[in-house]
Amino acid sequence: IGCTTTKAAMCKELLGGVNAGIVLVEEAAEILEAHVLTSLSPGAKRLIMIGDHKQLRPKCQHYPLTVESGGCFDLNRSLFERLALARPIATLGTQHRMHPDISSIPKLVTYSDLSDASSVLSHPVPLGLDSRVVFIDHKELEDVDGRGDDGVESLSKT
Repeated sequence: IGCTTTKAAMCKELLGGVNAGIVLVEEAAEILEAHVLTSLSPGAKRLIMIGDHKQLRPKCQHYPLTVESGGCFDLNRSLFERLALARPIATLGTQHRMHPDISSIPKLVTYSDLSDASSVLSHPVPLGLDSRVVFIDHKELEDVDGRGDDGVESLSKT
């Protein structure tokens, strides 16, 4: 059975009847701890979480409750991140997707031990671009009040 954590919480009684012994959570570092816990049925014997605790955290709209505020509530620290910081974890050693021109950025910032597979060296520069990494400077203001130029409210609030 595959579903979002929101749907799992909404259908808790139905999923509880299935009595799944294994629950797999993808992108676990981006999910609030409460959402993971409400996805577990009483019959769950194993929880497998896949993700990267060094990337995106769960969204928390109230800054004083975030890790970054230093207020000790840490609502935007996922269960996955808490466990990754407290226990040994397995991490990717060799990446097979990005040309080194691109992978050099995350290696510089976060993943200093990551190596590139030889297969990525032959990735061509995308058609129409001068290089594999392009930064675009724009002069348009970002929506400050959560609304775009068209007056429509941003759903992501970012």
